[in-house]
Amino acid sequence: MNNFRVSKIIIVFSSLSYLSASFLRNYNSPEKIKKRCILKFEKDL
Repeated sequence: MNNFRVSKIIIVFSSLSYLSASFLRNYNSPEKIKKRCILKFEKDL
């Protein structure tokens, strides 16, 4: 029973870390940064 709990915690932690790493890689891509900057400066004008 305890082994199942530990493995569940490890799976959840590794899944969250993988999802956050892929989100940050996608969010900080040069195309996305350029798109966000263009939208921000269009709103300011």
